[in-house]
Amino acid sequence: MPLFFLLSGFTSNFVGEPWPFIRKKVLTLVLPYVITLFIFYLYWLFFYKWYSGDGNSPTTIASILAWGGIYGSGMALPESPSILPIGPLWFILALFSANLIGFYIMMVARRSIIAGASLVCITVVIGLAVGPRLYLPFSIDIAFVAQLFIFAGIALRRFEVLSAPRSWLLILASVCALVISRYNGAMDMNGRNYNDFFISSVGAMGGSILVLYAAISLERIPRLERILSYLGRASLVILCFHTADTSFFHFPQLVPSIYQWLDAHPLWLSVWRLSYSMLVFEAFRRIPFMRYAYSLPRAARVS
Repeated sequence: MPLFFLLSGFTSNFVGEPWPFIRKKVLTLVLPYVITLFIFYLYWLFFYKWYSGDGNSPTTIASILAWGGIYGSGMALPESPSILPIGPLWFILALFSANLIGFYIMMVARRSIIAGASLVCITVVIGLAVGPRLYLPFSIDIAFVAQLFIFAGIALRRFEVLSAPRSWLLILASVCALVISRYNGAMDMNGRNYNDFFISSVGAMGGSILVLYAAISLERIPRLERILSYLGRASLVILCFHTADTSFFHFPQLVPSIYQWLDAHPLWLSVWRLSYSMLVFEAFRRIPFMRYAYSLPRAARVS
């Protein structure tokens, strides 16, 4: 996940007035999050409840999804076991929180770089201290830690590091950092595992820079650029639905023999999840409201 926070800092524009920025993030992150949870509820209400004989009432399931959605945790809460985790959707709320925090820090940094840098350090320390002990709503504790990667992305763009003449030195450093982190540190932001945080962060940023540099390089190959752009436009839908087959749609209970085989073949499970996520993407981009809710491009008309 550090890659996606760094990418957010690299691509987002953290300037301007607060309310237009907040409105944009609500529409592009919170709205698809809410719509996705509503889709899961409708699936349970009109299909899974009938098929499985689930005895829970519609009100009970709505309450479970609502509380899980409001809290937005990707992990079970030891202090509140009744609030269920929501799987990969946690990242959407964490990114929303991280963007708002990052925007505020940038407002401060425009007046004083020292004050802005100090705020980044303070928020990271708060996230590291609170997260392992208490999972905060909207994954705010993760959003605090993520400021390190968001501002690393902002710095990469502002100083044009990846386009510098000696960018090969940066790539070499990134490879070294990635190798070091694999042997000395591991970071699981969702699980609040920040062991060897400094080494893990260096490795995470190194790996993220490698991915960014590779993506920039691949843009020069037209066919690959079109494929990557297509997948990029579908990235939000992929994030929302790629594990929904087991976490919300309960496909393993509907077709157990198929999922026993898929569980034994992780590569084919990944291919299957990407494939049905792309089918959802193609369906959504043909429905005006879903296209608006997920900020999708209009499907090309076949003449």
